[in-house]
Amino acid sequence: MDGIIYPVVGEESMLPYYVCGIGIDTDEWEIVRPTGYFHPQFVIFTEGEGEITFDGESYRLKSPTAFFMPADYPHEYHRTGAEWKSWWINFEGYGVPKLLERLGFTKPLIMPLGRPERLLRIMERIRGYLTQDKLYGNFHASAELYDLFIELYKCAEKFPDSAERTNEGLEKAISYMDNHFPERITLDDLCSVSGLSRGYLCRVFKRHFNMRPMEYLNRKRIQAAKEMLNYTHISIERIAESIGFDTPSYFGKLFRKHEGMTPSEYRERLQSGRALFSL
Repeated sequence: MDGIIYPVVGEESMLPYYVCGIGIDTDEWEIVRPTGYFHPQFVIFTEGEGEITFDGESYRLKSPTAFFMPADYPHEYHRTGAEWKSWWINFEGYGVPKLLERLGFTKPLIMPLGRPERLLRIMERIRGYLTQDKLYGNFHASAELYDLFIELYKCAEKFPDSAERTNEGLEKAISYMDNHFPERITLDDLCSVSGLSRGYLCRVFKRHFNMRPMEYLNRKRIQAAKEMLNYTHISIERIAESIGFDTPSYFGKLFRKHEGMTPSEYRERLQSGRALFSL
């Protein structure tokens, strides 16, 4: 337990970010939290392998890997090899919810790490402040905690949701939409094709494309419509039907939302440009 510290929190509670607990090079066995943990936490696995389960999905984690878990979010994890070592930190503060939302840490997130040394150095400094300065250690640790958030955010940007099978499932969903967009496609269809749950599939799309799966599908259809408007004389009604829209009016409304003009205006502008060029 020498590597674990739970500081007594006093005036630190007025800080935007402060440490509730930290563990350095600790042995992991089995954690089962059906109602989640009290505080949000970051965990960095530095040695060994394990498995984490949340939202009904299980993922194998190979070190070095980090994961973020929000407060009160049901989850469990256990080691799958001879050993599994972790560095972890729990935190609170009035600024935490807004910062986590801004950085995209609102749901569980797995982040494979290339070189975790900088993250570990930050956590070592945090532990040092908490150990050596009993009065103001958590005040100093607050600044380091913010630095840790930013470094983990950079890791999340570089390796978004790259737990095993996530990328494969995402690619399957994208390929299915690219090849079948004229057909009627539901979110359940995409879950069946990808092997991912509805909530997880939506989160992965949001992180990779900043949109939901059905929005991606509609944008794919709009792109196909633009090609047809540009290179064919097919009527707008036929185009709407051929790319998977039930009614021309909904197609027109969505097209205007994305392109800032109606399909007819888009076609007229293209034809006008070609006429000018031919002169």
